[in-house]
Formats: sequence, structure tokens, C-alpha cells
Amino acid sequence: LPKAWNVTVVLFVFFYIFAILAVALFGSLRTPETGTLRTYANFTNFFNALHTLFRLSTADDWTRLMYDATRAHDGCDAARGECGQPLNVLFFVAFMIVTVFVLLNLFVGVILDSFGESQRLEADALMLNEWKRFG
Repeated sequence: LPKAWNVTVVLFVFFYIFAILAVALFGSLRTPETGTLRTYANFTNFFNALHTLFRLSTADDWTRLMYDATRAHDGCDAARGECGQPLNVLFFVAFMIVTVFVLLNLFVGVILDSFGESQRLEADALMLNEWKRFG
């Protein structure tokens, strides 16, 4: 269980770092009513960014969120940073690689390792009971 907590803390640190980056990069993006970046899925503050990043980590429609953050919407002002830029794709791809493909698989690996270790300990306990019965 301590290994799982360690991986959870590392995962939260990466979410924290990416949430701060997302607020800095996308905090001023204009969010249209028709796109996926709306009231509850945006990067305007830290907690909304954390929520949106959690949604991204589940791979739930992450490509549409990325698309909305990279395109210019109607009525956006590029001077104020309200328009998306094509380079924003790098943020989303880096986040998906780091969290989904590396850290979440590491978390699953720790759980499977702990399960295997508990199975081994249980088998050793059964062997000890057999030795006591015949010894």
C-alpha cells in the first residue's frame, strides 16, 4: 500500500504542474458555448484546470478539448490571448503521454505487484500450515 501512495503522490504532483501550466497557457482563452471548453471544462482557474485535466486523463473526448484550445473562435482577440494557437497541441500530447501512458500504467503496475506479493505471502502461510500438520 505505501507504494500505491507514492505513485498517487507523484501523479498528483504531475497534475499540479500541468494545471499550473494550463492556467498560464490557456487561462485567457475565450470559451464559446458550442465547444467542449465551457463552464465546467476550462482552464480559467486552478481547480477548473485540475478538473479538466482529470477529464483528459480518462481520455474522454480529449481530442475535442485539444482542438478547441488550438483554434481561433469567433470574436476572440489575439492581442489579449483569447485565441487558441496550433502549438497548444504540444501541451495536450505531453500531458497524455506523461499521465495516461506512463503514470497510470505505473499505478496499475504497483497494484498488480502488490496483488502478486499478497498471493505469495498467502501461499507461504498455507505451506507453513501444511508443514505443521505433518511435522
